Amino acid sequence: MKKRWIIVGVAVLVVGGSVSQAVVKSKGRSIKVRTETAARRTLVSEISGPARIRPSTEVKLSADNMGRVIKIGVKEGERVRRGQFLLQLDPVQYEAQASRAKAELEQARAALEQYQAQLRQGQEDLDRFRRLGEKDLVSTEVLEQQTTQVEVLAAQRKAAARNVTRAEAMLDSAADALARTTFLSPMDGTVSKVNVEEGEMAVVGTMNNPGTVLLQIAAMDTMEAEAEVDETEVVDVHVGLPAKVELDAFPDTSLAAVVTEVSSSATIKNPGSPQEVTIFPVVVLLTESLPGVRPGMTGTARIETGRRDSVLSVPISSLVVRDAEKEDLKERGEKEPEVSPDRKPPEKEGVYVVVKNKAHFQPLETGISGEQYVEVLDGLEPAAVVITGPFETLRDLRAGSRLKITREKEKKN
Repeated sequence: MKKRWIIVGVAVLVVGGSVSQAVVKSKGRSIKVRTETAARRTLVSEISGPARIRPSTEVKLSADNMGRVIKIGVKEGERVRRGQFLLQLDPVQYEAQASRAKAELEQARAALEQYQAQLRQGQEDLDRFRRLGEKDLVSTEVLEQQTTQVEVLAAQRKAAARNVTRAEAMLDSAADALARTTFLSPMDGTVSKVNVEEGEMAVVGTMNNPGTVLLQIAAMDTMEAEAEVDETEVVDVHVGLPAKVELDAFPDTSLAAVVTEVSSSATIKNPGSPQEVTIFPVVVLLTESLPGVRPGMTGTARIETGRRDSVLSVPISSLVVRDAEKEDLKERGEKEPEVSPDRKPPEKEGVYVVVKNKAHFQPLETGISGEQYVEVLDGLEPAAVVITGPFETLRDLRAGSRLKITREKEKKN
């Protein structure tokens, strides 16, 4: 069975609302019912879901090279600045690799210089032989041999230049590996977690095994909450909607927030079981701060999906579904026509209104729902008195029932 979220809201600014109690006389017995006057209110429609606090920005630093942790320069909860020293891995082997790469580069450059000198000398000899050849002092065979020698030297010089380029790349790689043994803060923030101790070995991640997360830096100044919204309600959520976050650690306290992200990918919990539920993560950014709020705290996010100011409304508990034609016949005391059992009655949503001490069924067109009240778009006049319960009585109530009104103290919203 899938989990369903409860739509909640707030109803305020009551105008002229009143609560009363009526007695229904039916076949000599009196049945007590509650009534309330339709009034104008501000209705807020909300959806809610469990949420967990997290920093808006959090960076996890992992090792790119295997090495032993030899120094940790920060503690959890410490504020750090961008570029500040955090942690050092043992650099000995990487320093050796860098030194070896530097020596190989110097050797490649020396070989290049040697081939360049040989090529210059060979080119000078070729030019001299050509001048002598013009005077028939050098044979054609000697001239061709020298030309071939110059071409060989040019190829060797080109290969030596490539060796230099390769050696420079190896030195850059070795230098980068050495630099990665020193960890500096990538941002201003707070050290949210240190996962290693001095002397531990940092492991590089592979395809199947994640690497060691050495420490985490978080921007604690801006916090957000990731809420789980049911698939039936996420269609009403979009970026920019106002929200509130209520934390379990701070009862009776809510923090203002705004929706910044609505996931387009679903998360299925308990797949294949009766408790399977499909939810969509929704991220809300806290626009209010509260001392003591920490990442990982849990609570409830309430997202406002609709608001109507000063609209006519009735209690949700007063809504019923009836066959309007039948109710009209009962109210006039006329006999109901026989209906085929295959025919589905044209049921409509509405309320029972008190008219001349009788119950009258009034179909309604409704709008958004708040926590206790629902908006009336059409079908009801202001100040109409509607029957709100009890549920057992309202379930069996029919139009035309005589009522005896007994006023009660006005209900607070």
